[in-house]
Amino acid sequence: MDQDSAVWKLVLIYLVWLLASVAIALIGALLVGAVVPLLGVDAQSDGHQRIVEVVAVVGFALLALVPFYVRRRMNDS
Repeated sequence: MDQDSAVWKLVLIYLVWLLASVAIALIGALLVGAVVPLLGVDAQSDGHQRIVEVVAVVGFALLALVPFYVRRRMNDS
């Protein structure tokens, strides 16, 4: 396998990982959005919307960084 095809495969795999990260983060945010009203936050309020947005963005950011963390951990050992 030549170097160029390996790079393109790696980029494609990471793009698929990002797509999966979006889906996982949105599902997590929806689950948090369903639980937050049980803690007393009105489901129609701006606070509820903000909580769902923050959970989605933070979840996506963390999931997007997982491949870099795993690679670093594997190289350290």
